[in-house]
Amino acid sequence: MKKIILIFISVFTLSSVFAQNNIATTVQTGLKQNSVVVQTGSDNNAEINQVNTQTTSRLSIITNASIEQTGISNSSVITQNIDNTTRIGNKSNTVQNGDFNDGIQTTTTAISGGGLNESLSQTGNYNKSEQTLKTNTHVGMWGDHITVEQIGNVNIASQSVVDGGLNFAIIHSEGNDNSAIQSLTGIFNGYGRGVTPITIDQVGNENIAEQTMVGENRTMNNRAVILQTGNKNSGIQTFDNSLEVTATLTQIGDENVSVSSFTPGNVYVVSYDDNADIYQEGNNNNSVTSQAGSYQSIDVTQTGNFNMSTVEQNDFYNVSNVTQNGNSNVSNITQSQYAH
Repeated sequence: MKKIILIFISVFTLSSVFAQNNIATTVQTGLKQNSVVVQTGSDNNAEINQVNTQTTSRLSIITNASIEQTGISNSSVITQNIDNTTRIGNKSNTVQNGDFNDGIQTTTTAISGGGLNESLSQTGNYNKSEQTLKTNTHVGMWGDHITVEQIGNVNIASQSVVDGGLNFAIIHSEGNDNSAIQSLTGIFNGYGRGVTPITIDQVGNENIAEQTMVGENRTMNNRAVILQTGNKNSGIQTFDNSLEVTATLTQIGDENVSVSSFTPGNVYVVSYDDNADIYQEGNNNNSVTSQAGSYQSIDVTQTGNFNMSTVEQNDFYNVSNVTQNGNSNVSNITQSQYAH
């Protein structure tokens, strides 16, 4: 078992209180890796790189990486590369307190046995976080978790899962002018009884949320949710090669915009049994949904003034429900084939 703990804490006796321009680099190769880096100050750089290329039992190769930074303009990078096919339970954790910080977490593996966990927390303004789970084979990631929490203003969070299924991704942000982006490829993401859907939860004003799910063959049985509380928020949900996909968006506030889209990948793949549920409360809300397939449903509920809803569905046996309460609302619905 290898365990490395790097702690960099310094005190300047003149104009600066905390340490500056420290660089911590950790490279580990083998089994049961553990690495912890703690930095206090500004312009610090921490990087952990863990590599495991041995084939062994899944419980004996768990790796853990942790970076904690307090200060301004710090950067952290955690990279885990696992090439064997039986890993489970690897963890990556980053905590940053301060402004203008960057946090990056990347896990690359042949096939995930479940329990991979990336957690990134940032408190402050103008911070950026990026999480990635990807596979170097076509088998994919299965049953893994990525979580971002940001508290502050003008922060950016992005999550990406490439191939696989049964994965869980959550972005929670509190503050104004924050952006959240989630991109997943595969099936059964955020799916199952009692399972949390792929979620973006934003509290504040003028926030932007975007979810995209694309499958090489099918984006099947995925569930995605965007929750926004505040004013002038925007929410976009896009699904390609969709099958039995559920998209939920709730916006409470003024001047909100929601766009949902379900599209087949090619003329040989037809989307069906998808559901889009949009709820908006406030003034000047917009909702645009588009589905290309059959047996699909759209539910839009808008409460307030100056709302607009446009629904377009193709093929047959599609259902759309639009309820608008308030003044000067506009609703346009277009359905083809045997729609009703």
